[in-house]
Amino acid sequence: MNEENKTKEFSLTRGSSRHGTMSLVTIAVVIVIVIILNLIVGRLPKNILQLDISDEKLYAVSDTSKEFLKTLDTDIELLLLSELGTTDERISKFVDNYAALSDHISVETIDPVLTPSVLDTYTAVLNSLVVKNAETGKFRVIPFSGTENALILRDLNWQTYEYYESAFDADGQITSAISYVSHSSSGVVYATTGHGESELGDTAAGIIEKSNLTVAEKTVNMLLDGGIPEDCGLLIINGPSADISADEADLLLDYLKNGGDILLNLAIEDAPNFGKVMREYGMEPKAGFAGDTTRYYQQYANFYGYMCIAPVLSASHEYTYGINNNAFILYPRAMDLVDPARDTIAVEWFLTTSDDGILYVDDENVENGKCTIGALATEETANGTARLTVVLSSSMFSEEILSGLPSMSNSTIYTNIITSGFEGANRVVIPAKALDVERNTINNYGWWALLYIGVIPLCVFVGGLVYWLNRRKR
Repeated sequence: MNEENKTKEFSLTRGSSRHGTMSLVTIAVVIVIVIILNLIVGRLPKNILQLDISDEKLYAVSDTSKEFLKTLDTDIELLLLSELGTTDERISKFVDNYAALSDHISVETIDPVLTPSVLDTYTAVLNSLVVKNAETGKFRVIPFSGTENALILRDLNWQTYEYYESAFDADGQITSAISYVSHSSSGVVYATTGHGESELGDTAAGIIEKSNLTVAEKTVNMLLDGGIPEDCGLLIINGPSADISADEADLLLDYLKNGGDILLNLAIEDAPNFGKVMREYGMEPKAGFAGDTTRYYQQYANFYGYMCIAPVLSASHEYTYGINNNAFILYPRAMDLVDPARDTIAVEWFLTTSDDGILYVDDENVENGKCTIGALATEETANGTARLTVVLSSSMFSEEILSGLPSMSNSTIYTNIITSGFEGANRVVIPAKALDVERNTINNYGWWALLYIGVIPLCVFVGGLVYWLNRRKR
């Protein structure tokens, strides 16, 4: 072999060796980069790594809870009492996402099989969440699943008589529990009976419970029970179908003069004794139904005409301040705000029709103009602030509207009314998310399937083929 061929062979060998060395170095660098990236990504919180693609955004924490957590200054422990590896993934994901929003919240899973005493410590059952104030030890237990006050709510199918998962309430339950263990409130709410009142629906009762208030198990018959209980922080008279007696009107007035708090949802017209209480506090009920020729829900007009309205909400009242979405009321009545019996009483509206409102008595008696539907009267007494809230509608806080139209502001207004007279009550009430849709599904999945199964593999194949052909030409 001559010197020229030897030189060429040496040159080729050296070039090939150099190329191989560079390839090995490149591979090593890439491997190191991948390892470092994996370590970095592994340190990221789960709420960043896991995307919520469920239809109802089950794992997303509401803006209401986020704002609430910004004010949290107490260390909170979230204790999942379940066997390791068996916690419902929906619950564990949400709890992780929730805890990631505050440095004051920690999460721990305790296996009651390994530590059976934990169930006795918190008077809990297997598969429960304990929300605990780490500083005071105050806690609340929330079952994973149940018909009420649970993370996953179950309801009865009346056709099959089997229970099914109806709603995911982790957001509302956890936020309410944190508020409860972080503050003190001992208010008791009573409802009256004896006048054909509507029962408090599950949603209304749930709002009261989430507000960290107690709904009294026994309703109040003012005549049979000797008046209003001493521990009554709020008395609800919910849609009576008959008037109270004159003696009961006097009991209500005495209760108010001693700093009492009443919510009256009234829809009947002929009620002079209810009218007596209202007039003393600056409200004069009027005959007829209130409607609105501009602020009515046109999709329901075939059934209710102008009487299904979106009331005007006062922008300055404590019950409606800052509320942007509409409310819904069917067949409300109206009142005039008049001079109260005493100068110490202040009365202010918070629900009206627009200026295009009407007051319909009959076909021959229709008045045009704004109608007042809801008002609050307050008076400072020796025993605190008396509050008389009147909403001239039996529908506004009914179960059908509170649960059937959760996007409306009715539940927010109800929460504000319920909690206004209680110091330390929780005003953060979050509705549950429906579970009657498929979870973790992607709408228009056919296009996504085409992208992942067809387009991306084809692009990778074509790109690799082009790269290979270019290398062949070199």
